[in-house]
Amino acid sequence: MESEETHGPSTRRALEEVPSGLSEEAERAIEVLAIVDEYENRVDALRELLDATLQHARELDSVENRLKHISVILALIPRDKRREVLDAMRIPDSPTWARDTILVLVDRFLHEEWGPRLVAAVRRSFTQPPRSPILLNSLLTNAVSAFELHLAELTRVYYECIPQALDAASKEKEFSLPELKALGSIEDAVDVAVSRRIDGLLFGSFAGWRKFYRDGIKIDFETLSIDWAAVQEVFQRRHTIVHNGARATKRYMTETGAPVELGQPLDCTPDYVEACFDELFALGALAAVELFRKVGGEDRAACDELHGIEYRMMLAGKWRLVSRVSSHGLTIPADSATSEVFKVNLWLARKRLEDLDTIRPEVEAWDVSASSDRFKLAKAALLGEADEAFALIPGLLASGDISGIDLFEWPLLNDLRADERFKDLQDTIRSSVEREFAGAAMTPGSGVYHRRSCTRAGPRAFSVPEEQAVAAGARPARCCHAMRAEGATDLT
Repeated sequence: MESEETHGPSTRRALEEVPSGLSEEAERAIEVLAIVDEYENRVDALRELLDATLQHARELDSVENRLKHISVILALIPRDKRREVLDAMRIPDSPTWARDTILVLVDRFLHEEWGPRLVAAVRRSFTQPPRSPILLNSLLTNAVSAFELHLAELTRVYYECIPQALDAASKEKEFSLPELKALGSIEDAVDVAVSRRIDGLLFGSFAGWRKFYRDGIKIDFETLSIDWAAVQEVFQRRHTIVHNGARATKRYMTETGAPVELGQPLDCTPDYVEACFDELFALGALAAVELFRKVGGEDRAACDELHGIEYRMMLAGKWRLVSRVSSHGLTIPADSATSEVFKVNLWLARKRLEDLDTIRPEVEAWDVSASSDRFKLAKAALLGEADEAFALIPGLLASGDISGIDLFEWPLLNDLRADERFKDLQDTIRSSVEREFAGAAMTPGSGVYHRRSCTRAGPRAFSVPEEQAVAAGARPARCCHAMRAEGATDLT
């Protein structure tokens, strides 16, 4: 983002008065990209919940925690018997540990006065449902719900941009005369009609969503997915969680072809849930970008949105997502430099998912003789040619083609940071960080400010000193001010 000094009216007035310069259709198209950001925030929140709560759920499921529930009963047991009871419960861990423990207690202590209460307490401890599956199933269900909400928001914008699509979808009379009288205006009638369409999709099946987008909007979910079969399985599994206690049904077996038995528990693992987050986000984000293009958004803006997504996913180590987003970016008409960025990021994703040898022939054949030094650095970094990379860095820094922040953050340069020569760049990195934290990027009407380098600032953002943004009452955006938003005051 280009830095500019702000003069004249206050930042608050600037937020209100800066003209967008966009048509109403373009404004609505831009709204699609805002919906993508909101969806990404929801998925990020689910990821954070998984990371923050999984260990606690596992602790609740531990044998030690379950046995805490019998401490009251143990206090009633005579001291000379208490050690005998505890020793009896030290049965080697196995799938039948709980059953074997209870049977031993029945055989040895049921005749004691306190025996029945002991057996009952232990039984309750080991028959309560484990917490980890409840957590994982809940997060999966919420991920699907977030995806459906995302599609609903996209669909509403689609009808707002192309209202004639409502006529194409109508097969019979939409409103009765009393309903029309009650609505009062054409605009109200259109809003109700759109809501009915969306409700019909929300209360339908995933197949209904796919058919609507494929036949009505010409966006095919299958071609946008990382793994189409995996996406379909997610929705079938969500159905079993909600309606059949997370046990396989005939419908699940038929629709997915999974090698499971009828009634078999469909346990979600953390890795499975994380993969579901990736599958749903890739499909949702790419569907939104394609809708953006359908309703008048420019290809260049679509590519910028995809570059922002893939960069954030690279920072998070989501290489399957990076691969899919970069591959899709290459299908959008763009200038050579934009396409080259997608190609570099795709190579990097393949390198991380597999190894250097899988991309080496393609990268070595890449002709960068007429390209900027930035792409020459990318080629050297991909191939692990450290001498060439470090020879290029000073010139790129001097020209402003890369910054000190790029040096410590850019995923492409990860392998170079282990080199001793990287330490010589510390002063440059420090100066770059100081400059970034001294400025802010604001979008008219948003009420928040971003770091200048934040990829979520949006295409209409303009630069201001951070103190002006604060004085105008703007809040720091959580996506690039996470530590400050939590109340941290010292970032060192």
